[in-house]
Amino acid sequence: MIGLDISRMFVGSEGTLGIVTKLYLKLLPKPESSASVLVGYPSLDAALSSMSKVFTAGILPCAVEFMNETVLEILSRTGDVPWPDTVKSLLLFQVDGSRETVPLENARLAAQLDDALWSMQGVGKEEEDRLWAFRRRVSSSSYVLGPDRIGGDMAVPRGSLLKAVRRFEAIAASHGKRLIGFGHAGDGNIHANLHYDASDPDDARRTAAAHHALDDAALEFGGSLSGEHGGGCLKDVGKQLGADELEAMRAARRLFDPQGILNPGKGY
Repeated sequence: MIGLDISRMFVGSEGTLGIVTKLYLKLLPKPESSASVLVGYPSLDAALSSMSKVFTAGILPCAVEFMNETVLEILSRTGDVPWPDTVKSLLLFQVDGSRETVPLENARLAAQLDDALWSMQGVGKEEEDRLWAFRRRVSSSSYVLGPDRIGGDMAVPRGSLLKAVRRFEAIAASHGKRLIGFGHAGDGNIHANLHYDASDPDDARRTAAAHHALDDAALEFGGSLSGEHGGGCLKDVGKQLGADELEAMRAARRLFDPQGILNPGKGY
């Protein structure tokens, strides 16, 4: 292209540069077929070790989700679950492609997951939806730990995922909290949720302090404050960006929005 890529700049601006009034989208064809497998392990350590085998074998699933021990506890407390009590952590894989290749990829995937304690497979939307329903239940089920939530979506290098989650759990515990840790393991994206009672000032203070400490820890692992949702109101993006880069972004913002009326106080 010629000139600055304004489209990408707008898409990543969280509504701070203007309002999009028209979009031109490129549509991709849906895969002919897909299959999912939900696998259970005695710990998150065992689960992520098994995931590493999958990638080492050259298998590239279109989705890989992980759930830590706290997630399995809240799922068990809020509804029926099919896995045995020995299962403390889950991975959820999905492969897609043509009708001919998906069974082959699914078989290759299953061969690498031979160390799982338990597994459940689904082929096609109806069967797969039964597996993905457990992942979709996580957010609503988490309110058994408190009526209010601060959510994080940090990202770390995939090889640091286990150490990062364990560090996050320790940080949460040091503030009297429990970490609900789940997310997109394939790209190191961690949903690090903390629940609390906003009517309790001490609980609110401890939870906010824990959240900001999690951000600091993500950066120590060479990660990012956000893997997909952006800066919003809670994140201090200056922790990750240099002073010159931050000022350049703010200068661009002033050019597009000299009156400061577009999402004031958000982003950067």
